[in-house]
Amino acid sequence: MCRKATCLAFLLAAMGQISYGALVAQWGFDNVLTDSVGTLTWTANGGASFSTDAKQGTHSISFDGVDDYLSVTPTGSLSVLFSTKTVSLWFKANATSGTQVLFDEGGSTNGLAIRVNNGRLEVAAQDNQVTASVGVDSTSTEWTHVAVAFDNG
Repeated sequence: MCRKATCLAFLLAAMGQISYGALVAQWGFDNVLTDSVGTLTWTANGGASFSTDAKQGTHSISFDGVDDYLSVTPTGSLSVLFSTKTVSLWFKANATSGTQVLFDEGGSTNGLAIRVNNGRLEVAAQDNQVTASVGVDSTSTEWTHVAVAFDNG
């Protein structure tokens, strides 16, 4: 069962810059941290662990809401600055108060982030230091699917 923060059941990334709509990475978190499409493997940090509370497959990844996270060194197509990208994931928050980062990629110039922030599901994209964000009220503690599409700014 998820502890204080969030379980991620599935994460995929597709980038149009490589080949329009091409799936470049997919992680099922089904008791493994390896990419089923490419060669990327997450590193569990701070005690992130597998849980049998899952939306797809038999496992998800569980975070304690304090210092757990996954990291991956982008290589190949994921290390290229993107002009188009889609990120899709399932998550289950045990609470929707406070801030819980679900996905964060990029830096101070270009990037994409998804988070739960005090009862809102928020997405932000940054392109050449110009930020756009959108949010929707979300107080569900059930499995929720999120898909974000970024298309050339």
